Amino acid sequence: MPTDRDLPTFILIGAMKCGTSSLYHYLNAHPDIFMVSPKEPHYFLAEYADGVTWRKGTWQNGEAWYRSLFAEGASSLARGEASTTYTKWPEYPGVAERVAALLPDVKLVYLIRDPIERMRSHYQHEFIRHAERRPIDQAFAEDPHYLNTSRYSTQIAQYLEYFDPSRLLVLTTDQLRDERTATLSRAYRFVGVPDHVPDNIDTVIFKSTERRVHRMAFTQQALNQLRERKVVKILPKSLRSAGKNMLTTPPVDKPRPSEETVEMLREELRGEMEGLRPFLGDDFNGWGLLDPRAARTT
Repeated sequence: MPTDRDLPTFILIGAMKCGTSSLYHYLNAHPDIFMVSPKEPHYFLAEYADGVTWRKGTWQNGEAWYRSLFAEGASSLARGEASTTYTKWPEYPGVAERVAALLPDVKLVYLIRDPIERMRSHYQHEFIRHAERRPIDQAFAEDPHYLNTSRYSTQIAQYLEYFDPSRLLVLTTDQLRDERTATLSRAYRFVGVPDHVPDNIDTVIFKSTERRVHRMAFTQQALNQLRERKVVKILPKSLRSAGKNMLTTPPVDKPRPSEETVEMLREELRGEMEGLRPFLGDDFNGWGLLDPRAARTT
């Protein structure tokens, strides 16, 4: 563990669209853990994409700036941050090397989910932020960023060049959903704090884009019902115009890739799932991408 009291002792490194917002809040609810705010300082990136445009990362802000984020938590047993951009290699190169240079003893928590479902949610996220307008199959075929972020073993490999595997805890969203108390106990012990049951343990936290998806889907449904009842005709022109724009917006609720695209992704990701077994056990089936009977025998 770092001796510096104004540096993180652990980092939640991702993955994007895997429930890191919920895990961040569960960790932050522990009395002996300090989590920085905002959740994602992106310090170890030279630049990053916010979903719309490329921006400079905060590496240029310097170490003193990064330390200042943790100064308030100097008395806490554990201090952490949660930037999901830290597992988006090769789009963002050099992250693991920078982490290791400043925090050679830091602990790393990596939260992952069904990789194809993660890609679908990622696409939806970009669509809502107006950064994506291609059909989902085309986007997956043309933009490697979606697939690369789901190459979990490849992302882990970047860190294993600098850290012993014992410094990395891999968790799944399934575990966090279905075995929340036990999974949080593992996470708390891993980062070096006593066991705890947070007050918000029954709460699932959504980021703003997920909330917006649900609001838009609800609004579209409501407007359709108003149109069917011919209520729209008596609304002011400005509201009718806004409603028309909403009704003609392409659907954003759970876009699905074709069977052909899914099969291609399964082939691409099978080896990535195999590489997770040292962290998740030989019976891990990779969300159906691996046959559990094919577990390693060595």
